[in-house]
Amino acid sequence: MTLDTGTTTNDVSIAIPDLVGQSILARVGAVRGFDLGHALRWASAARGISQTRLAADIFMRKVGRQKLTPEDYFHFGLHLGHHSRTTRAEYIGAAANRRLNAALTDRAMAQLTHDKIATAKLLEQAGLPTPAVRAVFAVSGAATAKWTPTLTSLDELTGYLRYGVAVPFFGKPVYGSAGQGAFSVVARQGADQVVFGDGRVVGINALAAEIAQTYPQGFLFQDKLVQHPVVAALAGPVMCSVRVMSVWTSGQFTPLYAGMRLPYPGAMTDITCTSTAAIDTISGRITRTQDGRRLGGHSLTHSLITGAALIGALLPDWERVMALAQTAHGLVPTQAVLGTDFALTPDGPLIVELNTHPGHGGYHQTNDRGILNPAFRKVFAAALAERGINRRGRGMLVP
Repeated sequence: MTLDTGTTTNDVSIAIPDLVGQSILARVGAVRGFDLGHALRWASAARGISQTRLAADIFMRKVGRQKLTPEDYFHFGLHLGHHSRTTRAEYIGAAANRRLNAALTDRAMAQLTHDKIATAKLLEQAGLPTPAVRAVFAVSGAATAKWTPTLTSLDELTGYLRYGVAVPFFGKPVYGSAGQGAFSVVARQGADQVVFGDGRVVGINALAAEIAQTYPQGFLFQDKLVQHPVVAALAGPVMCSVRVMSVWTSGQFTPLYAGMRLPYPGAMTDITCTSTAAIDTISGRITRTQDGRRLGGHSLTHSLITGAALIGALLPDWERVMALAQTAHGLVPTQAVLGTDFALTPDGPLIVELNTHPGHGGYHQTNDRGILNPAFRKVFAAALAERGINRRGRGMLVP
């Protein structure tokens, strides 16, 4: 994928990849790319500074504690002139993000939430709303003992996809993240094909074979959820996941931020190459969006799907969302940091997943602000202090 200069916006845009010919499931996990040289030339001209000066700042933030890659630098909008040295220091890359999460993570809880079957069991036993699991495919391993019906062979999986599962349905790996491998089926086409949510017609034999080969340790099938009409009016029918990011300190739930993914036209899930919306944790209103087709710092005022105005829109059942997020985090209080993912449906919010290693890149882009801003630093420092971390360790940016 390359970056090109928009003729009307005088900006560097992000192309959406054409992945025709790739494997069935890999298509949903496309990753954005960009041309660093092009981005440097454009940003230095736009800001009126030399490429050498800009490249030096990028390099220092890459090798320093922030661990920002050049892609991070531009995707988070640090190339824009409104940032100061102080605000640029508030952003972190994936490596620094992992170190912060690791210091705040209970390993047992992380293992539990990494397993989507175990997570579903935990939520169900606590009486919290979560999507129903129809079946699980697993050749061997822990998943086979956690759910019934369980499909344990390619033949069983193929038969289930052909005859056993009613459409529409949704599938995703038991162990996985970032939506990798997820797909939705909206219709059948004869006895041997299904229609994906993005319009592709896929052979059942090929789909089953790829699932079995790629995810032998666990792949689950769930109901395909229906988007709440308020959200559908904003972003279309594809389910937009909402994440509430929280920290648990001194026995208390502290919500840091919330955001919602906005699918790109033609997508069947809300993952990579999407726009994102920042949500006020108190009111549930969208306060800012990031245009997923462009580098950081560029807001999207209207939906790419419906044309509806996004800024100021109020999401449904927000008090319920925040109450559920608090209850869910209370189930794993030894886990200091947690991302609780929701689906907003006509019947109310459902908890889709719990994430003990949340990435903060979405916050950076959507809010045009770094995660280590003064208010959030205090919360992170308090949580680290509870775990006996009162000084900066290697690679740690707080306290």
